[in-house]
Amino acid sequence: MSNLSPIPRLKDPSMQRLLTVLLIGVLAAVSFVALFHSVARATTPQASLKSEGSPLTTKVITQTWENLGIYGGIISALAVDSTDNPPHGVAYAGTTSGQGLYRSLDSGASWTGVYTSSVQALGINETDHIVWGISQQGIITSSDRGATWNPVPYPSGIFGWARLVVKDRTTLLASGNTVARSTDGGATWATATLPCSGCQVTGLAFDSLGSRIFAATNTDVYVSDLTTLSFSVTGTGHGMQGIISLAASPHIADLLYAGTGDLGGSVRHSLFRSTDGGATWSKIYDAGSAVAYIVFHPVLTQTVYVAGAQYDGTSFTPLGFGAGNSHLAIHASAPYTMYGTLDQGVNRSTDGGVSFEPVNQGIDGVVVQDFAQNPRDLGVFFVNTKNGLGRTFDGGDTWDFPFGFSHFGGAVAAPYSDTTYTQRAFLGEFFSSDYGDSIMPLGNPSLRSQIEGSGCTNCFAVINGIDADPANPDIVYAAVGGFHNPTGSKEEAHGGMWASSDGGTTWTQHTTDYSAAYATLPYTTPARLVAFSQGGTAYAVLGDFRNHTNFGGNVFGGVISRTTTSAWHLLDTTTNPITASVEGLAIDPNNPLHIWVGTGYPQSRLFHSEDGGVSWDDRTPAGPSMGAFQAIAVHPTNSQIVFAAARNDVYFSDDDGLTWTLLPKPPTGEATAEAIQRILLPILPPASVTGLSGSVTGGTPGAQLNLSWTNPADGRFQGVIIRGDASKMPRTSVEGTDHGAIISPTNSATIPLPANPYSVTVIPYDSQGRYGLGTQVVVNGSTVTVLGSGSRFQLQAAAAQGKDSVVAGTPNGLFQLPLDGVLDNPNPDPTPTPDPSPTPNPTPTPNPTPTPGPQQIFLPLVNR
Repeated sequence: MSNLSPIPRLKDPSMQRLLTVLLIGVLAAVSFVALFHSVARATTPQASLKSEGSPLTTKVITQTWENLGIYGGIISALAVDSTDNPPHGVAYAGTTSGQGLYRSLDSGASWTGVYTSSVQALGINETDHIVWGISQQGIITSSDRGATWNPVPYPSGIFGWARLVVKDRTTLLASGNTVARSTDGGATWATATLPCSGCQVTGLAFDSLGSRIFAATNTDVYVSDLTTLSFSVTGTGHGMQGIISLAASPHIADLLYAGTGDLGGSVRHSLFRSTDGGATWSKIYDAGSAVAYIVFHPVLTQTVYVAGAQYDGTSFTPLGFGAGNSHLAIHASAPYTMYGTLDQGVNRSTDGGVSFEPVNQGIDGVVVQDFAQNPRDLGVFFVNTKNGLGRTFDGGDTWDFPFGFSHFGGAVAAPYSDTTYTQRAFLGEFFSSDYGDSIMPLGNPSLRSQIEGSGCTNCFAVINGIDADPANPDIVYAAVGGFHNPTGSKEEAHGGMWASSDGGTTWTQHTTDYSAAYATLPYTTPARLVAFSQGGTAYAVLGDFRNHTNFGGNVFGGVISRTTTSAWHLLDTTTNPITASVEGLAIDPNNPLHIWVGTGYPQSRLFHSEDGGVSWDDRTPAGPSMGAFQAIAVHPTNSQIVFAAARNDVYFSDDDGLTWTLLPKPPTGEATAEAIQRILLPILPPASVTGLSGSVTGGTPGAQLNLSWTNPADGRFQGVIIRGDASKMPRTSVEGTDHGAIISPTNSATIPLPANPYSVTVIPYDSQGRYGLGTQVVVNGSTVTVLGSGSRFQLQAAAAQGKDSVVAGTPNGLFQLPLDGVLDNPNPDPTPTPDPSPTPNPTPTPNPTPTPGPQQIFLPLVNR
């Protein structure tokens, strides 16, 4: 992983000796506790329940969490001062997460937090370059581009998330049925009340000359001159209901637009227009979403932007991205530049709205729903966020979001068993077989159409979890949750387990009810999580997160298991200590019988089973009441190392949950019911080679590239692959297929040059056939260039040191905590032997790991 700061080292020898003595004492104590615990397990038929919780240790982790480059908070307001800081202007983005208010001085290329509170509305006095905002703390203003902020007292009758409109030196505020006006920067205010009892102002606008004010409520539009603040209704009989936006043309007198949404009852997503100052109105457009904003073009007098579309006075054209229910701001001095947002993140267009690209660097706040590391190409991660589906090829240094938005579950999986599946990924409702270069609906027909299609009335479902059998990745399970509304009045829980035996092409629903001692559960019981063990046994979590499906006997959620030859069954139906809603699930990758389960309502606990779910041990960290344990991760090679998260607390144990350390809290934005969405222990790549250099010998034909390097002092390193395609990681195998070349751990190679200019990538691999990040070598004539640090193929120096880390997905982004040395226990405690209790079907023996080939080169290299 990248962007890791080096761990501080003690230089005082006396302090080093003291710490060594203390460390020996701690290790001796831990070894005694572990020995006592293992003896107790061996002599007791069922592990005892420690209801008091596992204690917290005094170990201190001094590292801090680092953002892995997932940017784009929940945007609540956008504004641009086009006359300040030419030619870029100054763009402002208000968010309800992260730092709150952000500013960009480079047309959105980067953002800086300037105010640490949620900001719901923005307005700019471009005459004096004064920014107005409605924040969680009240009204604020800044006259120095957001460097400092001054509070402004609410005028009488104005409160909370007030409406805000600024034109030149005049500021309007509205809340309830009160409108306030100031012309002196908020020093004094004049207020007026609309002639409607109990109404709420939902929109404010100035006319083209700035002499009149229009104010919309749920059902009507009112008008007043700016001086007297005496409002009267503009017209009746128009039929508008649920008005949520209002705009007056800055170019044409008496031209008004009003947008409707979901206020007042049934869904109404329409745009209305008036050409006579509101006396009469006509509906001109039915939008696909609520008309939350209306923005006039600063130059084109007939053009207006509304609900993700552009209207030129005659027809509507979709913008280059949705933006239908959020915000839009246009750079008045460069009107081809505009900023828009859909749910999360800022998108920018430089071609008048034809196309948009995300510009979010620095804006923390993306809700990470799920993420996964490709187990073979270790620099490749996929992430599903509220801002779209993204990927990285360099361990998080750079991200792109080519997949659009997934509204059908946040589950992500990147399984593999051999080179056939190196490039495969499941991405919510989509599937890709080429790292996401192209995507297609998951299933044919799509799983989504099957779940929400025929036979299910008013159905809505999401893929809560998805996983593939590591022994046979053609077997894929999807945990589906959601609801249906068969009567049109009451929602009922709906979902279940779906399975594919051909890698996700076709899907069937498991229709056998789950057998339990308490009751028979219908197969449509919502499924929340699914995970395969290394032995091919699948485990899933059932239960509806909204009504906590009761399995009977106060069991509010359950873990079910299924082998390849038996039906699903609920674990521990007679002596089950898990009497709360199951929220988290993890299978020890080193032992398929070791299961971790986290619970939430009505009690947060952490349970561990060492016999496939026959008996359970309560290993909840001691401490105050907390949220559900919904994120759990076990180290890929050391079963003693476990991470568990409850709300925004992350706990670490290196003794199988006997004791816990509370780690520093990652940034989680505003408080949420459950802040840590997922935890991942990345598989560390082998370090890159160093001292790489090259030369060209021979002529055309017959030119050769001579490479030499120094192998890293890294126990994970087994050798390098040299290949002639630098576009992606690495699309080859340790067996030398796919036009690749294998070099065993020597320090040099001679490669025939099929073309000039040409490039190759030197990629380290480990004994499992997993790839690290490569270094690109470019040949141009006789010049050989090794791309240095900063290249997407160059492992960062800090990461090359082999730092262990834990990654957490939160409502504020994706964050990594370096744990230098903490996870590098060279002599971990041996995995405890499971008790001789009833066991699931025998674990299939995995195929032997391919052994890197002898010292040879497979040719030719192909520039693909």
